[in-house]
Amino acid sequence: MKRMRSSPYDPIFIKIMLSFFVVVLPMFAIGLALNLKGAASVREEITTMLQTKVRYDMNTLEAELDRMIGLQYEMVVDNDLLYLSVADTVLSENERRTAILNLQRKLLMIRNSSNFIRSASAYIPLINRTIASDQLLDDLDRRTFDGLVTSDRRKRGEIVEWNDRLFIVKRQPDLSQGSDPIALLSLELSRTAIASELTRFSGNYDGGMVLLGNSLDWRIDQGAGEKLPAALEGAFEQLMKGSEGIATVEADGRRYIVAQQPSGRLDVTLLQFIPEAEVLGPLKQYRIWLWVLAALALVVILLYSYWMHRLIHKPFKNMIVAFRLLERGNLDLDIKHRSNDEFRFLYVQFNKMVRRLEASIQDGYVLKYRAQKAELKQLQSQINPHFLYNSFFTLGRMIKLQDYDNLMPFANHLGEYFRFITRDTKEEIPLEDEVSFSRSFAEIQNIRFHNRIQAEFGQLPEAAKGVTVPRLIIQPLIENAYKHGVEGRPGGGKVAIGFRLDREQVIVSVEDNGQGIDGDSIARLERALGDRSEGLESTGMINVHRRLQLKYGEDAGLRLSGGAGGGLRVELVIPYQRGRLDVQNHDCG
Repeated sequence: MKRMRSSPYDPIFIKIMLSFFVVVLPMFAIGLALNLKGAASVREEITTMLQTKVRYDMNTLEAELDRMIGLQYEMVVDNDLLYLSVADTVLSENERRTAILNLQRKLLMIRNSSNFIRSASAYIPLINRTIASDQLLDDLDRRTFDGLVTSDRRKRGEIVEWNDRLFIVKRQPDLSQGSDPIALLSLELSRTAIASELTRFSGNYDGGMVLLGNSLDWRIDQGAGEKLPAALEGAFEQLMKGSEGIATVEADGRRYIVAQQPSGRLDVTLLQFIPEAEVLGPLKQYRIWLWVLAALALVVILLYSYWMHRLIHKPFKNMIVAFRLLERGNLDLDIKHRSNDEFRFLYVQFNKMVRRLEASIQDGYVLKYRAQKAELKQLQSQINPHFLYNSFFTLGRMIKLQDYDNLMPFANHLGEYFRFITRDTKEEIPLEDEVSFSRSFAEIQNIRFHNRIQAEFGQLPEAAKGVTVPRLIIQPLIENAYKHGVEGRPGGGKVAIGFRLDREQVIVSVEDNGQGIDGDSIARLERALGDRSEGLESTGMINVHRRLQLKYGEDAGLRLSGGAGGGLRVELVIPYQRGRLDVQNHDCG
């Protein structure tokens, strides 16, 4: 929207593109609707088949476990088990051995009757023995016996879990109420065999099958769990709250269809997970054709967009770019258009407008430059008469007082001073020459004030000696320090002139120890420097400030502050025109 407001051609281009999308999008909508309808139909058929299959698998497991439980019931009332658990004390040694062997043979037959049975065992407290199908006669495993008795009392179905093992337990109870059984018959289930059966149940689907205890205290995954995503484990508890039917869960970024079939008698639930993408596999061909149609439409849109880009968008964009460059001040523009259409006329007229604008700006710049140069000349010419009047006044005073000792040095320095001013007409000189001239001026002032005021010059850095500056920019500041700072002192007056380099600037400081100056006075002087309507002949500082800003711009000029000795400190800032210096904040005075 921001570009639409800023560019006049974008709305037209966008409308043209939208018209194509209006034509193409209905085709996409129809294809998508057909795909979704087909997906829903296939999903319904697959889920119905899946639920039927899981129900059949659960019935198969129940039938197998029922057969095992039937064999277990027959074994509970077996004569040999009854003899050993009740009448062992009246049995002879031979009868006892025969009963044990017969019982072990029957347990082995039960064990071999199903792959689901890992072992069959009989626990007989009376003889303190455990008779198992897979081992010789052993002492009673009291820990296992007590654990199975406790688990059997808490069970809600036929399968109980103890010590991470699964059992089907039948006991031969005593007639006394609440006592331990006189014999316990257990069938330990084989997790491996049941997992293999679950793998056979799941078929070729890229999912998994799980047999869960309804209390979630145990579970068996198909094939030892190698095909079941670990992230699905978090969904077990939520799924167990439901009932028979189909649910959908998401794990590891994939959606799964889950069919569940509970068994109240066994207190277990059978779950089968199938990736949703695999269920909707028959729709892949429809999706391929849909994407082919989408790609074809996209190619058409791109070709049309490219054609519109060359015909309308690119010429408009070139013109907008040209206007933006013109807005930034770039007048070196000449845009061209090959086709002989309306854009070519606009380009030609734009080029003519730029040429006329460039000519107008050039004329205005030349006039402004000439005006500034004339003003600079006028400002520079105002310096000479001021000092000339003071010099003649001093000469007259020295002749009147017959001060012949200082008259000759004064005359020599004065001659050097005026020779510097009149020997050439250069507007700019090296800073070293400007400093030398200022020293001559200071010597004249020392003689004039009979050495009661001293001027001290710091060392000019070598890198700054060759910097070109306008003539007569330091002397007016020294003269101002004498006139307004220390001229009235009876003795001990001091004017310090220092030099330093600060990044891309040469800074000359002139500081006196004259009468104190407060912040309000400094603020008034700064306002006078910035006021172009102020009378230029009122002070030499304004003269120098204006000349520097006309020459170098707003970054140059004078900076005012209170001096360390109580007087005024004036800093003259000159931009360094030969690149950045390697010296930073190097004080030289």
